[in-house]
Amino acid sequence: MENKRGRRFLSAVLSFLLILTAIPVLPTLPKAFAQPSEAAATEPANGQIIPYYEVWLRWNDVSDEDHYIISVRDITNGDNSDPNKLLYSNVWVNKNSTYFIIPLSKLNRGGVYRWSLCSVAADGSKNYTPPRTFKIEPINASYGIDAHIWKTGYASANHIDYFIHAPNSGKDSILEQGVNAWNGISSQVYLHRDYSDVTKKLGIYENRYPQDPEDLGITYPGGITYENYNGDPYTNNTVYYSEIHIYYENVTSDFWLKATMMHEVGHALSLGHTNNVTPDSLKSYRVDYTIYNDPVELIMNTGFQKSINITTTDRDHLRIKWGA
Repeated sequence: MENKRGRRFLSAVLSFLLILTAIPVLPTLPKAFAQPSEAAATEPANGQIIPYYEVWLRWNDVSDEDHYIISVRDITNGDNSDPNKLLYSNVWVNKNSTYFIIPLSKLNRGGVYRWSLCSVAADGSKNYTPPRTFKIEPINASYGIDAHIWKTGYASANHIDYFIHAPNSGKDSILEQGVNAWNGISSQVYLHRDYSDVTKKLGIYENRYPQDPEDLGITYPGGITYENYNGDPYTNNTVYYSEIHIYYENVTSDFWLKATMMHEVGHALSLGHTNNVTPDSLKSYRVDYTIYNDPVELIMNTGFQKSINITTTDRDHLRIKWGA
């Protein structure tokens, strides 16, 4: 009797095992990961000519990335696969980062470079940002190596006291904002408003009678009465005092008042104009209109293409002149 029960139990176990082997094994599904967002590149502008200085590649951070990867290629002589022209290949950049610095040692005057950015998720999924190009300002024999940065000017800019004399404008605070916008960019540049009666290095005046009906402002190195320039004072002489005259009758808004103030202070700090100076097909510090049709607005642009946002190009010019 016991043997029959044992045989029945064993038979039931064997039948159960046969049923299990008949059930198909389902594959293990991988854990689902969403593709990371595309990071938007911000600077340099696509096709922009920038100073011969270290280059900061910037983008807007995304929230769902694990890290970024950066690649940079020298395409000065064409888009080729020469491994010696690859400055960086898939360099890991930590999450939450928003910039990558290319040191000056890797760049050449007149060089053209293409950079690409990719956001990478935890599972390795990638989302590529459209590549961008930029060009380093070449040497220009007609205007000098750095045409947009004057040679001398103030002996030092580490403490420039200034005063504002504009009793009729009612825009005193906007003028002050325009001057102080240059602070915090270089440790060697500091402008300080001084209300005392001691000698200042920079005077800012309201002027209601422009020399040209289209003038918004003008900077007089050495002061408006300083006639003995011995040539261009920013090229040959040290400047101990400068005057800026703002023409309120031609300034139509607070935006243009601040933009003009920032522009003229840039001149006082020995920065020249950044467009229409060098005969280059890419129009200095602006994108190639034949490709992109979109100007890059810099503080030191001439005419009505000024900005109140200091870009990396404006910053680089200031640091080239005075140091970081």
